[in-house]
Amino acid sequence: MAQPPRRKHRLSIAIPSSLVSEIPHLREKTATIGHIGRAAALFRVDDIYIYRDRPDESRLIGLILRYMETPQYLRRLMFGMMAELRYVGILPPLRTPHHPLRKKAEEL
Repeated sequence: MAQPPRRKHRLSIAIPSSLVSEIPHLREKTATIGHIGRAAALFRVDDIYIYRDRPDESRLIGLILRYMETPQYLRRLMFGMMAELRYVGILPPLRTPHHPLRKKAEEL
């Protein structure tokens, strides 16, 4: 996969910790956070800051974003079984350089 040229500056975004507070079910919260993570990966965001406001869901947002960023072969080792990660199977793939496609991984 050819990588685009590097930017001359860092791209950072900030999201509120109350982003998913109105969503009642963990499955929909996970999907919403997953869409943000996927968009951040597509636009090559360097840093995502979670600023705290009320109600505070920053722990869940940070956990799911870290899970998405972790390569697949390390996820079970690093995160184990957690109730907050029950629905991570619905997360969209990132297609970043450290997340190889199955076809590319078999060639390696």
